[in-house]
Amino acid sequence: MTFSSETHDIELWNLIKGKKSWFTQTDYFQKVVHSSFEKIDMDKSGTVTPEELYAGLLLIHLNLSVYAGAAASRPASKKYVVKIFKVLDVNHSGKLTKEEFGEVMKVLYSQVFMRIVLQWSFTLMLVPLISTC
Repeated sequence: MTFSSETHDIELWNLIKGKKSWFTQTDYFQKVVHSSFEKIDMDKSGTVTPEELYAGLLLIHLNLSVYAGAAASRPASKKYVVKIFKVLDVNHSGKLTKEEFGEVMKVLYSQVFMRIVLQWSFTLMLVPLISTC
């Protein structure tokens, strides 16, 4: 069974609306979003293009992996990022406002946050177990 592009976009939109974690609701996350937007908006237009978004996300992943390890060093594919971009570009301008950018960050980094939590949880459980053998 194949889905039309519009049906897929609706399903993706419904999935995105549900992507909220306690971390993405914190003041810290909001400050990171603001700071990231300022760095990613290379031409200082007040909006972010798909190219600026992807380049910025790669930079954020590199910086995050220094602190969070391998779980944070695997960024989303460019195809996936562009798809999220198009769905969350609510005014269809081809550019993201700071608010739209914040929603993209919530989606992409809620996934990264879960990978980091899982990696650290397994590490904290396995290391003591292995050390007792």
